[in-house]
Amino acid sequence: MKKFLISTIVLSFILFSFSYFIYADNSTNDVKNTTSNVGNAIMNTSNGAKNVIQKAENGIENGVSNMKNAVTNGTQDITNDAKNETNDVVGSIDNMGNDSNYTAERTSTDATFMGMSSTTWTWLILGIVGVVIVALVWYYGSQYEHTNYDNE
Repeated sequence: MKKFLISTIVLSFILFSFSYFIYADNSTNDVKNTTSNVGNAIMNTSNGAKNVIQKAENGIENGVSNMKNAVTNGTQDITNDAKNETNDVVGSIDNMGNDSNYTAERTSTDATFMGMSSTTWTWLILGIVGVVIVALVWYYGSQYEHTNYDNE
């Protein structure tokens, strides 16, 4: 009976150890496959996000390019319209000079006030402001009393 019990224990131990190694090998393969599946899912997600970003970038580039072309064409149209209007006005003025006795006289006025030009007035005001600043600095500087306190 002792032999039988020892044989059964040894046989059970051997079966348990084989099944443990087989189970561990299967678990390792399962973990490896799961990790691979997660890696593939992450790769697919990042590739999808990259494609979405690329499409958005292309859309933005096309939109900006179309906007640039629209602004350029609009500016060109405005420039051409202004040029045409200017030519029409010049043509009208030329026709007026040929059809009538229109003369243009230079109309200029002396911009003086109390006999002084604008430059003189500017320097006069700057001088007054300078004197006021110096007077204010002197006034506030004379109010400062400096005293030394000694605690002893």
